[in-house]
Amino acid sequence: MMKKILQEFDTFHLLHLILNDVQDYEICKNAVVKNGFSLPYIKNRTYEIEKLSVENHGWTIKYIKNPPEELQLIAVKKYALSIEFIKNPSLEVCLAAIEKNPYVKEILPQEIKDKYNL
Repeated sequence: MMKKILQEFDTFHLLHLILNDVQDYEICKNAVVKNGFSLPYIKNRTYEIEKLSVENHGWTIKYIKNPPEELQLIAVKKYALSIEFIKNPSLEVCLAAIEKNPYVKEILPQEIKDKYNL
């Protein structure tokens, strides 16, 4: 029943709970699914919470310090331009981003282009 109630909360109310240190797992989970901007305010993140955030809002990768390659791939497949927030992306991540949006090749740093001959 609690899960059903939380799913019906709007973003404002979920963020209000998080900002007031009501950081129950279900509240955090629902918050990141509804609005990626809530991710930076979650204190005790789990990999699953970060993954849910990135799956729903690829650009939230910027709020994850040293994200694993799996999350990087999810991010660029959801929103190719999120590659801008990834330090030293692998070749696989670069190619996935370029496949999603060819413009990405234009915004990659030159050292990444040189490194992978892009």
